[in-house]
Amino acid sequence: MRHIVFIIMISLLSSVSYAGVTLDYCLEKGRENYPLIKKYALLRNTADIDIAHINKSWLPRITVNAQGTIQNEVPQFPEKLRDILTQMGQNYKGISKFQYKAGVEVNQTIWDGGESKVQRRETEMRTLRQNAALDVELYQLNERIENLFFAQLLFCEQLRQMNSTISLLEAYFEEMGKMLKEGVAMQCDVDMMEAQILSMRQQISRAASAREGVVEILGIFIGENLEGKEFEMPVMEMPDTESNNRPELNLYSSRINENKVMKERLNSLHMPKIGFFASAYYGYPGLDYFQSMRERKPGFNILAGVRVSWSITPFYDRKNRLKLIDISNEDIESERETFLFNNRLQTSAQIKEIEGLRKVISDDERIVELRSSVRKAAESRMKNGIIDATELLSKITDENNARLTKKYNEILLLKNIYKLKYILNK
Repeated sequence: MRHIVFIIMISLLSSVSYAGVTLDYCLEKGRENYPLIKKYALLRNTADIDIAHINKSWLPRITVNAQGTIQNEVPQFPEKLRDILTQMGQNYKGISKFQYKAGVEVNQTIWDGGESKVQRRETEMRTLRQNAALDVELYQLNERIENLFFAQLLFCEQLRQMNSTISLLEAYFEEMGKMLKEGVAMQCDVDMMEAQILSMRQQISRAASAREGVVEILGIFIGENLEGKEFEMPVMEMPDTESNNRPELNLYSSRINENKVMKERLNSLHMPKIGFFASAYYGYPGLDYFQSMRERKPGFNILAGVRVSWSITPFYDRKNRLKLIDISNEDIESERETFLFNNRLQTSAQIKEIEGLRKVISDDERIVELRSSVRKAAESRMKNGIIDATELLSKITDENNARLTKKYNEILLLKNIYKLKYILNK
């Protein structure tokens, strides 16, 4: 029974294929690793702090104060009245020129005309607009990562094709070595074949070095070491071109929404404000001036009431402010229309580029077959001593270029399809 279980486990493990690095994985990791991504959290924290500050505007405003003053003039009884009061046995010293008090004042907003509500909406709309602008900036990162990803795919195909060609050249080199010993081939032909092999190895070395550089930069973008890893070829699937999901469109909408809230803010500035206030202090003189004139003693005093304020200043420039907001909206709409126009031009040009590559690729397979047939015929003639190594190398180079061109066009088609996806954010 254990043997059966072990065999099943081995079969399951052997059936699991290695999943290479995908383009989607690189795009996701590149976004997560890009330093600018931290700004989302900063914007969110800033908005939370601003809204908390706005909410606290409804808390009572408490002010503690103390003061002492010396005045050159104070309220006094007329001299004749003071004489009469003295004759009646009433001694009124009058208000002292030295006055002092310590107290607390409380102001509580009852209705702010909707200003705090609009301020919260302003904070929310501003944060949405800043996030949308950040989305646009981060979206441009996708194009850079895609270019690196497809560049290394091209280098991979180039290396694969050159390794295949050098294997073929080495087989010919070995064959010509035998022919040289038999007196059928010349030493110059063998030397030419060896030189071509060395040249091809140099090309492989340069291509491998270039690919390593591209992979290293891509690894820096996504924050991982990609050395020695395989890369998966993306799926060749045309996107739907009827709609557009570019983040710039969301940014334009966010800016217009922010302007709508600005109009609401103007309306709130024109509304009256209602609040409750209370003031209490201990000092001299008190609110009862007669008592303070008779006895210069400090006392406890309270004053409370409701205050209504309505400023007409915002009405002065209301019309001009509304006009400026409307002009800003027209400017935003103009930018959006311009962006959509250019985007449609890019989409149309990209579709034409893809259609042209499809037509080219349809002939590439036949060209490779013909070049391979010509090379095999040249190989046969060389063995029979009809052609020399120079002509054979020419046929091998033609076949190598044809295969490389085919792979290049296929990857270029894939790259252009993903560029179309980038144009439309699909």
